[in-house]
Amino acid sequence: MPTNHYRFVAMEEFGKQLKEEEFTTKQMVDWCNTYRTKTGRLHKQTGTTLVKMHGLLKKSDSFVLLGNNTWKYIGENKNEQNRRFSNEKDSN
Repeated sequence: MPTNHYRFVAMEEFGKQLKEEEFTTKQMVDWCNTYRTKTGRLHKQTGTTLVKMHGLLKKSDSFVLLGNNTWKYIGENKNEQNRRFSNEKDSN
């Protein structure tokens, strides 16, 4: 398994649950630090810090930074939604 694999799995699950809602880096850290396995035990490999999570979010193509530690999950249609977000930003 590549490094951070289980963190990325937990991040994707968190993003899919929020759908189009914005969230902070702290909310994502809290999610990963309390992430449970299917058997209900605390997952051993998803714990993280604010600094590490910020780097993982920047590295992922599934999330976009909106500003001041506020993120949004764009998921599978990331290219289309990223263009839409850029167009909305330009029109304001």
